[in-house]
Amino acid sequence: MKFNKLDSYYVTIDIDKKHKQPLLDLIDKMPGSFMYGLSKSDWDFDENHNREYLEYFKKILSPHLDKLADRLCFKKWTVSNAWYQQYKKTNGHTWHNHAYSNFSGVYYVELPNDDLKTQYYDSMNKKIFEQLNINEGQLLIVPSYILHRSPENNSNNRKTIIAFNINFEECIHNAIN
Repeated sequence: MKFNKLDSYYVTIDIDKKHKQPLLDLIDKMPGSFMYGLSKSDWDFDENHNREYLEYFKKILSPHLDKLADRLCFKKWTVSNAWYQQYKKTNGHTWHNHAYSNFSGVYYVELPNDDLKTQYYDSMNKKIFEQLNINEGQLLIVPSYILHRSPENNSNNRKTIIAFNINFEECIHNAIN
């Protein structure tokens, strides 16, 4: 088996900071389960569960995903799953990927320090990628197959993210040459 390099991209999108507190307020109203070393999450909730924060977030997200779909030469996109996660002291999330989607996104609602940024693993070279340039208030979108983790939170400050999976569909053929 021969591996050949095919570069891929990750996307960062700035989200207006005015959305931070409304999102945190809506997430704080949510019940949550305690799983995978997380302080609180709704990852395992039924998709029909009322999630006001997610309705709010999707309104912010939609125009950005419309632009991204167009840039990638696709007519439409769908979010196949979305959830929030909160990490308090000693919380983390082990290495994993996101199956059944093209890309995965993470919006950093609270990112108290750089040590808590998501880490991505280069499985071909067997090393962690250099830390990506991402900050609180930004959205990061990466190919879903890439292994990643949230390192253990060793601070007294909470990290809060909204994560989701995206599929892009229906190629815009005339946009390619």
